This record gives sequence, C-alpha cells and structure tokens, in this order.
Amino acid sequence: MTAQELKNSILQLAIQGKLVKQDPSDEPASVLLAKVKEEREKLIKEKKIKKEKYSEIYKDPSDNHYYEKFEKSEPIDITDEIPFDIPNNWNWIRICNCANVYTGNSISETVKATKYMGVKEGYNYIGTKDVNFDNTINYDNGVKIPFNEPIFRNAYKGNTLICVEGGSAGRKVAKLTEDVCFGNKLAAINSWIINPEYIYLVFQSSIIQNFFKNNMTGIIGGVSINKLKTFLIPIPPLREQKRIVSKYQLFISLISKYGNEYYKIETLNTNYKEELKKSILQYAIQGKLVKQDSNDEPAKVLINKILNERRALIKTKQIKKENLSVIYKDSTDNQFYEKFDDGTLNNITEEIPFDIPENWCWTRMGNIYSIIRGSSPRPKGSPIYWAKGRTNYHWITIKDISTFKADKFLIDTKDFLTIEGSKRSTYVEKNNIIIAVSGSTTGKSCILGIDGYIYDGLAALVSFCQDINSCYVYYYFQFLYDYLNSQKIGSAIPNINTDVLKHTFIPIPPLKEQYIITSKLEKLLSLI
Repeated sequence: MTAQELKNSILQLAIQGKLVKQDPSDEPASVLLAKVKEEREKLIKEKKIKKEKYSEIYKDPSDNHYYEKFEKSEPIDITDEIPFDIPNNWNWIRICNCANVYTGNSISETVKATKYMGVKEGYNYIGTKDVNFDNTINYDNGVKIPFNEPIFRNAYKGNTLICVEGGSAGRKVAKLTEDVCFGNKLAAINSWIINPEYIYLVFQSSIIQNFFKNNMTGIIGGVSINKLKTFLIPIPPLREQKRIVSKYQLFISLISKYGNEYYKIETLNTNYKEELKKSILQYAIQGKLVKQDSNDEPAKVLINKILNERRALIKTKQIKKENLSVIYKDSTDNQFYEKFDDGTLNNITEEIPFDIPENWCWTRMGNIYSIIRGSSPRPKGSPIYWAKGRTNYHWITIKDISTFKADKFLIDTKDFLTIEGSKRSTYVEKNNIIIAVSGSTTGKSCILGIDGYIYDGLAALVSFCQDINSCYVYYYFQFLYDYLNSQKIGSAIPNINTDVLKHTFIPIPPLKEQYIITSKLEKLLSLI
C-alpha cells in the first residue's frame, strides 16, 4: 500500500467500528443523539442555527432494514442508502442533524486585491486554493477580513472545511486551527456535542469521497450545500469517538514514517534499473567490463590511422581544416599531454576524467568525427519542402529518435522532404550517430539505420572510416547523457554548442575490444 492507501484503510476501519474494541459500558449512540437533538433545538430557539427538517434513523430488527422517520410522517426505507454495517450501539444520522453545515462568502479578485490585501488585523480569508490535498491550510495568503465586517461568515477553530465545487470537490479537507472567514466553494462543518475530531476523521474517509462522486452535478462539478446536508455519517458512542480519534492519531504519526520509507522503496524500484545501467556503462567505458587482450593492436595505432586519414582529406581540401590533436601519457612524469598539429602542447592531466587500460587511448570527439549541425528548410511545414507522402528523403527529428528507434538504430521517420526540401537541409548517411543538442530532449542519441536529413535541433557525428564501432560510441553517449545536459546554455531553448561535442573526451579501446564490449553490453542491458 501507499501511505495514502494505508491511511484510507485505517479510516475505513475507524468509521466501521473496527479500529478499536467496543465497550459494553459505553452509553449507546442513541442516547448521545437524543442529547444532540436537545442541543439542536436549543440552538434553533436561540436563533444560532436555522430550523430544518429533523429525522431519526433506526434499524428494524424484524426485517433488518434501515428506516428514516421525519417528524409527522411515516418511516421511509433507506436501506439502499446505507453504505455498510456498523456495531449495534452505533447509529446513522444526517450531518445536518448534528452539525451546522454552511458555505462561506465569495470575493472578486478585484475587491480582494483593493480592499482586503494588506489588512493588518482581521480573520484570515481561506479560499479553495489555500486548502491543500495533504489536509493542511495556508493561512498566510495576504488576505484578511477586518473583525468588524458583519457580512462575512466565520468558520471556527476545530471545524472541518471541505471543498464542495470544482476538481477538488470532496478531495480537499482540512481542520481549522483558528477562526477564519472562508470562500463560497468551501463548506464548514460545525458540530455540536459530537466530537469534532471524529467528524473531521469521517470527512477524510472514502465514505465522503463516494458521496461526492455519486452526487456531483453541473459543468464545473460540485455538490450543493443542501445535498451535502443529507450526508449520512455513522455515530459511535461519545467515549468510543475519543478512543477512535486517539488511536487514529497514533497511526497517523506512524503512517508519516511509513510514507517516507515507502517513497524510498518506490524510488529505488523506479531508479534501480537506470542506476544499474549507468553502473554497467561506466564499467564498460573504463575498461573493466571485459578482459584485456595483450595481442590486440593498441588503440593509439587506430587513432593515428584515423588522424592521418583526416589530415589527407584536409590536404586535398575534401574537408575543412581542423587543428587535430594527439593525447598521450608521458612515462617520465605520468602526466597527460595534448599535442596539436599546429605545434601547441598542453598538460591536460587535470582534465582526464578517469583511468583507462594501457592499450586504450584518450582522444576528443572532434578528432575522430566531423560534427555538423542540422538545418531546417524555412518556412517550416511548407508543402514546397515537406512531402505529403513517403519519399526517399527522410526528415529526421527528435520525435523520431524516440518513436521509431528499434534497439539503437533509427530505421524510419514520420516526415519526409521533397527534393527542394532536401536541398535546404543537412544530409547524413546511415551508420553515423545523431544526437539531440536542443530543448528538453538534449542528449538523446541513436545510430542512423537509414540515409536522411536532420533538423536544426540535431547534430551528426560523421565518421571518415570504419575503424570506430558506432555502437560503442552510441553507448558512450548513453553514459554521457547527464554530462551533456549539464552543458546546455540559453534560457528560452537550451542547447549544446557543437564545440562542446568536439572537445568532449572519449576513451577508445582497441577495435576488437570495442566489438566485444558492445556485445557484452547488449546482453547485460537486455537482462535489465
């Protein structure tokens, strides 16, 4: 059970007479209700409450049916209204026969702001928004009604407040800890003789929620005050009311502790898969997931091969000039250095994230990939650029990464470009990696299983050779997800600058080990 479900269960036991033992020496509820009736007549005589129809409810032992008898009328069978059985020394009663039930006063926002905001002395004015779903009340909302304003109704310390209109009708319930003025969408329950704490307990239970559910009317949804007055509540002997309240209050303190522990367990159940995945990915990219093979060609040979191929393409002007770099560890001082093609040499020991095996090599993404940003034809949605049906020009967006991803490969798109649209977008071949660099989906990535065109919220890592396993890099981006999100800039639409991707470190294993790591990851992650 959740803490709320446990609380509901205890409340149900309480109002059914199952939370505490019955005491045969208790004065029966029927005697208590006779006193309630007497007090009610006294209050009517003193004009403190309005006179309303009074009824008594009893169970006929001859047929075990419940009957309601109004003054000067024949009893009515109301068995179908009774929600559950109660102990023999308990009684059912309409709430209006044991409590004053009334709504408050409405105030327009204009009047509230001009007349009642900033009043130094007065009753706090409580509206629906000030009553919380956790049964607490926000008294300090800045709105006060002066003590000498006679047109406003009061609700009093110890009274129950319940919302009777709107989406929170029957769901927002609280007990007042001070005298207040209150809004017209709230009802106050001011009981006499009946323990107000017990009344509050009943109004938190499922019996009131079911009453609201079955009696809601109107477009906004709510229960009229006249209907609320007909609400049936079970009444125990007065001494038992006190025992119920005392027992319930003991449970409430325990439920709070239970709720905290339940939350921890739910958080663990929710997060452990993701945390386990992160842990496995970390082992993989630190070289701890599979055994090293001394026969493997060291990764630095692979990196040098890729760099030389890129330098050759730069020399023949097939790609843009880049200041490429080699990262190595100097055995004389165990420091890491980065040497650029322009001759610059930097000590980057402090920047290295973690240790890796000796036959691995650190490099930056920009050394092994050209990183390009997507582009979108303008105006977006134009029939000149976007096709109504399928074409050979796949238009790849963020939604496609989530919707059409089969394993780690994107194999289809929702939208397609025309020939004209393709001329105004960024083309990326399959087997390259794309990553979201803008908005709430930043950091999501996939491997293209199709050729396509990417929109401006995506970036592509374009490879120049087949010597880096795309799946290994894809899994590395899974590990980097939180880091990449921490690098976003901008407030309206946060995004990652492609320079961040270019300068991001990546540990490179030997090519054979890349495939072994990927295979092992696929098996482990599928088990999760």
